[in-house]
This record gives sequence, structure tokens and C-alpha cells, in this order.
Amino acid sequence: MAILEVDNVAKRFGKLAAVKGISFEIPEGQIRGLIGPNGSGKTTMFHLISGFLRPTSGDVRFQGHSVKGKRPHQIAKRGLVRTFQLTSIYREMTVRENVTMGHHVHAGRRGARPRPSLEKLPQFGSVDESTEWILDFMALSDEAETAARMLPAGMQRVLSIATALAVRPTLLMLDEPLAGLNPTEKSSVAQKIASLRDHGITILLVEHDVRSVLSVCELITVIDFGEKIAEGTADEVTSNPAVIEAYLGKHSRHDA
Repeated sequence: MAILEVDNVAKRFGKLAAVKGISFEIPEGQIRGLIGPNGSGKTTMFHLISGFLRPTSGDVRFQGHSVKGKRPHQIAKRGLVRTFQLTSIYREMTVRENVTMGHHVHAGRRGARPRPSLEKLPQFGSVDESTEWILDFMALSDEAETAARMLPAGMQRVLSIATALAVRPTLLMLDEPLAGLNPTEKSSVAQKIASLRDHGITILLVEHDVRSVLSVCELITVIDFGEKIAEGTADEVTSNPAVIEAYLGKHSRHDA
């Protein structure tokens, strides 16, 4: 069953059509990639799903209910949580304090639909217990008392995901989580993302590093100039002529 349904969503800014009637569905428990060349509409699509922008037309449904017009914090409380391309952490706080702060969005969230086919995140009696589990799960325990600003870039990305995890997401949207990381850091963060799915969290991933997306995502949606041009497995997408043209251009493809 689809946990997220994007139904013919469009967004115009005056005369500019940034997103042109895109539709796709994400089943529960999937890691889905959303890719496209620079300026293709990926970030706008993320804003539309998470409530930072309102669609001009079409609808976004999460767990069967429309979230169109809902504010970002209202959507987050329902279990649809996103990170940002620029690491969203409190730089002067410790790692532990960052994760603790992440729990405030979860306060009062009700009605999350059970996921019997997927392993759930553990339930805890206190924020402190939950924080400790997240720190251990994301391999941040050794850095718990370190100021966030002192962490290397890769660890700051992990902390950003850990803070989002504190909200107890059902669907986690990750915006460029691998940007600026070296190969070792990319591999580590990609493994963390895969492990989240194993705990019942559906992932929607926007990432410029196409190779990493192909390695971690089960299905990939490709957009260009605000339109969906392809969808499928890594092999299907990379062999699609429309995708090759979008990334390389006609002349580059001919030269290759």
C-alpha cells in the first residue's frame, strides 16, 4: 500500500511552471530516489510534499489523507519529516542536546497507523531513553557531549538525520544527505539510510550523487524541467534514453 501519493502536482511561480503535473506513489518500506539535473524541480517537489510550498494544482496524500495546505510542522507531526540540503543542526549545542531537541515535534502526535509488516522503532518511556537509543543507533554515542560545530561534515549529516529520527517519522525525506562528503563518509551515511528502512521507516531521497542513489534506492523517479521523464530500477533508469539525454544532452550522448 502506498504511504505517499503525489497526484498530478503542479506549481507555478507567475508565468514559470516549476513543476508540471508530476505523479508517483511510494509504498511503505521503500527507499525511493528522486533525481534530475540541476534546476529540474527536485527541491521544489520536496517543498510541495513537506508543506513549505502549496501546490498550484494536484494533491499530496500521506497515509491516505491529503496534506495539501497543511503547514510543515503539522505534516511532521503526522510522521512525514524532512531534512534540508544545508545541515539543519544547532551548532553550539552538543550532539545529545540536538537529538533531544528533535523530540519536541513528536510531542502530541496521534493516530500513526501501525506498520505490522515492518519492524518498528523501539518505544520508550522518556525522551532521555529515546535519545540514548538514537545516539547508539546512529553511532553518535562517543560524540554525545561534543559541540555539533566540532563534528566533521559527514558526522554533521548523520546528526541531522538523527535529529529527524527523534520525531519518530513514518516517512523520512532526505535532501542531499551525501552532498560534500568524501567516499568513505558517503558509504557510511548510505549504510545508515539503509538501516532506517530496516526499522520501518520509508525513505524519499533527493541526491545529486546519482551513483550513490543508484546503489541505495530500490526505485528511482527522474524529473527534468518539472516533468517526470522516467521511473524504475537503477538498470531501467540508467538505460532510459530520456534520462541519458537529460544528463548528457544529445551531442554528448552521440560523442559517447
